[in-house]
Amino acid sequence: MCRSCASRGTKLLNPQCWKVLTFQQLRFHVNDRGTLTKVIRFYVDHSRGCATTVVLPSNCTSKGLKYVAKGCPGLEYLCLLVDIRNKIKFNLAELVPSWQHLECLALQHTPLYLGEILTQISLRCKDFSSLMLRGCIDDEEVLAIAIITPKIKVLNIKGSTLLGKNFKLILQSCKELEYLDATKCIGFDEDDEEILKLASHIKTSKFKGSMLYHCDNEWIGINDMDCPSDFGSD
Repeated sequence: MCRSCASRGTKLLNPQCWKVLTFQQLRFHVNDRGTLTKVIRFYVDHSRGCATTVVLPSNCTSKGLKYVAKGCPGLEYLCLLVDIRNKIKFNLAELVPSWQHLECLALQHTPLYLGEILTQISLRCKDFSSLMLRGCIDDEEVLAIAIITPKIKVLNIKGSTLLGKNFKLILQSCKELEYLDATKCIGFDEDDEEILKLASHIKTSKFKGSMLYHCDNEWIGINDMDCPSDFGSD
């Protein structure tokens, strides 16, 4: 074996080389979910518990997610493109205790049991500071954000749908926000004076393209965010 190959092989065996595990592109290349789960297990095993960032694709299985919970105890950033709204199949709240170092959670689909997830995060994840949500954010989810995680620093709800009064409640409760992306949302106007006033203290706040009513069929996905680097960007 040549030196370069040996060196490359040694690096691949180093778990520090597997700290960032992003699987979102696999949805285009792996159609069989069983095979996808095996791929996820392979990468998680090679990380040997050192993975700090995991992005799971839309076709991820519950087994794949559970394996990440088991094999990535040092996880800091978790992005789920998979639809976890089926609580029986994907009960994320039960898995959160595995990630005591979690700092950021990104969900492509906002589940009705968001309150349970955030409750576990507030109890287990002392460094948690960033939340990214997509979809329809209803009254219960808004209350969960406002009451359970009022000290978050980053909130990204780009392309989501929520009532203006609910968005204002979030702004009134989460007074330590430093970064807010509420662009292209439905339910409030981008130039709402009360909202702009409530967000005036936030270092970086974005509202461009938000409107009271839905005018087109554009759908904003987490992929559009280039996560996780979008957090904290201008």
